[in-house]
Amino acid sequence: MATSRVKLGSQGLEVGELKKLVEEGKVKYIGLSEASPDTIRRAHAVHPITALQMEWSLWSRDIESEIVPLCSDIFRSTDLGKFFFNQI
Repeated sequence: MATSRVKLGSQGLEVGELKKLVEEGKVKYIGLSEASPDTIRRAHAVHPITALQMEWSLWSRDIESEIVPLCSDIFRSTDLGKFFFNQI
């Protein structure tokens, strides 16, 4: 089921609302912070997600199993993504 109502975080913001702000020129890009793979997929289906902030360090490498491959698929089509993610 397709929907533009993907609730994000404790503020209850929805990607559909953020998409409207982009279309009105009030916001240029949409990014997510510490999102689950499911949230990233659902949000990106409503509007392209430009940035993702996640903890990734020598001590925290959990994102390598699901998040990095997911982002590789999502961002591969961007100009920067074509160069960077094709090298992985």
